[in-house]
Amino acid sequence: PVTGQTVAATGIADFSKFTPRVNLTWKFDEDKLAYATYSKGYRSGGFNGRASGPSTLGPYQPEEVETIEIGAKTQWLDNRLRFNAAVFDTDYQDKQEDVVFPDPIAVTVTLVQNAAAATIRGAEFELLGIPAEGLTLGLNIGLLDASYEDWRVPGISGGIVDKSGFELRRAPDLTASFNAQYEQPLGNGNFLVYGLNYSYKDDYYIIASTVLPAAAQDAGLVEAFGLLDASISYETENWSVSLWGKNLTDEDYFVHVLDVGTNYAAGAGNAAVPVPGLWTFGTLIPPRTYGVECRFKFSCGR
Repeated sequence: PVTGQTVAATGIADFSKFTPRVNLTWKFDEDKLAYATYSKGYRSGGFNGRASGPSTLGPYQPEEVETIEIGAKTQWLDNRLRFNAAVFDTDYQDKQEDVVFPDPIAVTVTLVQNAAAATIRGAEFELLGIPAEGLTLGLNIGLLDASYEDWRVPGISGGIVDKSGFELRRAPDLTASFNAQYEQPLGNGNFLVYGLNYSYKDDYYIIASTVLPAAAQDAGLVEAFGLLDASISYETENWSVSLWGKNLTDEDYFVHVLDVGTNYAAGAGNAAVPVPGLWTFGTLIPPRTYGVECRFKFSCGR
């Protein structure tokens, strides 16, 4: 406390959970199979390491999750074509979300809140092909539908704030990537290897506070972007040298944001009314970057 008195805040909490996993697989032949999986996951509860007093010490409750996944893994054309697909349904109970609030003692306090329920449904597709000798092409697509079913917390000035309409962090509706690699044999037995990779992500949030005043920038929102990487390598049996470039289109977005002290009051119908925080800071992705990499292989024997 501000009096300078030292106070020992102690607590004991025990958590346990049975987390089974059941998997069924059906092989059509050596190159094709289908599967179905049911599993339960568990993250223990705990205490807030940055608590400023007994009221913010905790404990917070365990996070539990149930997932059902159905998919197929297949190989075609003498293993020159691979196609994998999966659909899944994930249900969270007491999902743990860390948030930063204003605090009368220590300016801000970091808490772990239990969002009562959340669901993530989606599908993933992978296509890999070798259309010509030395050329490999790959395509991956992910689809997500993520939402809180229920998230209600005490408001800054009393009442209950309904955060159920907030967005889950780092859950873009669409992700996709395309990669290509070509190995060109040379007359001396070595290779030139060309690589290209493009990845795309739809809009997503990187902070748990996804509703901000209309007049302020939505710093926690990462707008859709694509990243392009490329490389060319000269490879021998014992060494290689590569020229590479990352983020060649010079995309600019935040990989981390902390919205310090933003809070919410309870409005009409328990709507979340933003109360601006102290400041916001974040970390940007590295800009367009080039480099040269050398690798050497050797063995040590007696």
